[in-house]
Amino acid sequence: MYTLANNLIIKTRVAAGSVLPDVTGLVAWYKFKTATFDGSRNVTEWIDSSGNSSVDMDLQPDAGTSVPYSPATGELSFTNGNSSVLETDSPSTNQLTLGAFTIFGVIDIVESGASNEAVLGRAGNDELRFYRGAAAAGFRARINGINRDIDLDSGLPTGKLLFTIIRAAGGLITIRINGSTQTNTSTLAISNLFDFTRLGNGATDSLMYEIAIYNVEVSASNITAIENEISTRTGV
Repeated sequence: MYTLANNLIIKTRVAAGSVLPDVTGLVAWYKFKTATFDGSRNVTEWIDSSGNSSVDMDLQPDAGTSVPYSPATGELSFTNGNSSVLETDSPSTNQLTLGAFTIFGVIDIVESGASNEAVLGRAGNDELRFYRGAAAAGFRARINGINRDIDLDSGLPTGKLLFTIIRAAGGLITIRINGSTQTNTSTLAISNLFDFTRLGNGATDSLMYEIAIYNVEVSASNITAIENEISTRTGV
């Protein structure tokens, strides 16, 4: 760790075992405990470690927002109170346009409301959202303005959790929580492309630890391997 001018702190140590299985299609990867931060421990950048050189997907705080960071635990705090957002420097050009995809993430849902947990997507019509709600925990995929809402079979556990979102080539969406498949996908087809440029939005209350995005439907065996690696590293 080095302290530079203006109290900028660069965190150079990468967590031990910070790797993913060699699976084709990784296009954005925000590793556990690799955010850089300033003297107030607010995130200055969360780099994309996927090796995807076709588009710059490094994330920085959106104008007027801050994302507090805990280097000891790896928590990035996205809070409704300060409208926390991390976004690419040019969302109009630095974006992922996804058809089939598989997204893995480790988060902790803080807010207990029905609709305030937009974890990732693009400002406007694209977002993937978890919420607890009054009756049952749920998930929403909003893709090009089209919503699909589902209840999660076993709900959302308290504390840190691992989610996996699989979108097949035909548009069907499957949700897994801590390695357990949550729902029948037969009514969840969305044909539109999904754009990703950001984590969080102005109504998100959650902690994020790691996000990995693939532009393919990862096979079942590889999903298990990736989930095992991420959960071991992040302590889920």
